[in-house]
Amino acid sequence: MGGHHVAAIVWAEAEEDAHLLERAAEHVMRACGATRRLTLVTSTAALWLWMPASAIPAAATIDEVLKETPGVRTTFGRPARDVEGFRSSHLDAAAAQRLLARIRSPRTAVRYEDVHLVDLLTADLGQADQFVTTTLGEPSTADPVLRHTVSTFLNVGFNVSHTAEKLFAHRNTIDRRLARARALLPRPLEQDAVSVAAALMLVELREDREPGS
Repeated sequence: MGGHHVAAIVWAEAEEDAHLLERAAEHVMRACGATRRLTLVTSTAALWLWMPASAIPAAATIDEVLKETPGVRTTFGRPARDVEGFRSSHLDAAAAQRLLARIRSPRTAVRYEDVHLVDLLTADLGQADQFVTTTLGEPSTADPVLRHTVSTFLNVGFNVSHTAEKLFAHRNTIDRRLARARALLPRPLEQDAVSVAAALMLVELREDREPGS
């Protein structure tokens, strides 16, 4: 029970996909750089995993490895240490799973470290919806590409060049999108960055597809 732990929950949306769980668990373990795992079978359609790892790949990487097991989803807790970390990482993964159910998100893979603020915001869905509307204004219903541009810009530390590289777009295109977003936002972007990032994450989690795809 000592050392680093990463907990994950792997589950199938439908019983007919349950036979893919073990294969998906292997993919998840290897993606985390682990060579072994503790597995608890909690139902015919769900596994709880613990892996001796100190980091989790990006959710997009997990999405890629789970393409071989359609219908299977996974959530990850934050990496932690020792006995308390064994427990806390699992509780994180369970909270992420409940979040996806609560907001009816179709996401295949989610790391709790990416969504913990959204988890707190959505304890009351009515207030969460009001938060999104108040924070984003018109961008809450704007083109997903525009929203994803703003989200990426915030994630890379307000760097336009890095945003352009991440999105494979020309810098001038990014400048135009950001100017459009700033004109639509109720408050200046740089003054409300944390709230805007959280609101955008909630909107993106609820979408039927990855933004920009």
